[in-house]
Amino acid sequence: MKRHGTLLVAICAALLIASPAAALQILANPASITLDSIVPDFLLGGDITLDYLGGDTVDNRTDWKLTVNGSALDVVALAFDTPIIDSGVTSDPNGLLDLSLDLSFVGLPVVGSVVGAFPFTSPMAEFFVQLEDTPSSAWLIHLDPDKTDKTLVSKTHIKFSVIPEPSAALVFAVGFAVAGVSHRRRRV
Repeated sequence: MKRHGTLLVAICAALLIASPAAALQILANPASITLDSIVPDFLLGGDITLDYLGGDTVDNRTDWKLTVNGSALDVVALAFDTPIIDSGVTSDPNGLLDLSLDLSFVGLPVVGSVVGAFPFTSPMAEFFVQLEDTPSSAWLIHLDPDKTDKTLVSKTHIKFSVIPEPSAALVFAVGFAVAGVSHRRRRV
């Protein structure tokens, strides 16, 4: 019986080490940020919400959703602490996103998005950003596009953390359980 317990522990350890499912989920804090538009409320000004949809360390891709409620003519940029490999639009029926903006004056690798909406609409767009490495933080930068010097309206810090995928955690837990049972049987 001792041989079977040791064999099970070895199999679980090998699965954990060799498994591509040992990817880590990337979590963002805060996962949702809402900004007031620069359009005044009396002109039906609204707000802009950026939601983090998820990501993992397999390819360091993060997915985002941008929603405009009311009227907004703002520039919102997402600047990461890690160089950007690729970015793209996954859904943009209203033409909200322009990922080719030159926002280098911010001083960080940037994915920029220009937001424009008409009153009484709630357009939504989704995009992804693939990074060179797992990010530790990013900044959501809100700019006033009417100012020639691109006046900063606000910036919000986003912190990232990683946690094991549930399947990797399960394999790890099973390995510990088998090791515990095996150790207990040896002592009895």
